[in-house]
Amino acid sequence: MRHSLIALVLALTVSLIAACTPASSEAETGNTAGAPMALDGATIVASGAFSGRNDHVVTGALEVLELDGRMYVRLASDFSLDGAPDPKIGFGRSGEYDESTTFTPLTSHSGSQDYALPEGFELGTLNEAYIWCEKFSVALGVAGLKP
Repeated sequence: MRHSLIALVLALTVSLIAACTPASSEAETGNTAGAPMALDGATIVASGAFSGRNDHVVTGALEVLELDGRMYVRLASDFSLDGAPDPKIGFGRSGEYDESTTFTPLTSHSGSQDYALPEGFELGTLNEAYIWCEKFSVALGVAGLKP
């Protein structure tokens, strides 16, 4: 019985990891989302630190940056997500996630990452950044944003 339980837990863990792993590499797709960008001279528009939600552990700092009229999200080197299927980055306000702001899959569960926000994106009244599990429509982590 104990070996069956261990085997089941191991199988579920492997399945969860597989669900969170991109199907193809950046080299295969040409996608550089998450890769470090040359953002020297960028202005910090807002910053915050993640805390986990819904029994997930999400930690680390992030910054919303502006450079030459374009906005970016930078996850700091201390960023960490304990894992989940389909993690994405988006924004919300005052405890409510705004699904229309979901803009990119998370390319790594840890470390420094840079993402370009869609052209024309404005932070406006959005005051939180989210790591969002789109598959289950739940917040994994939230960072309050301060100017």
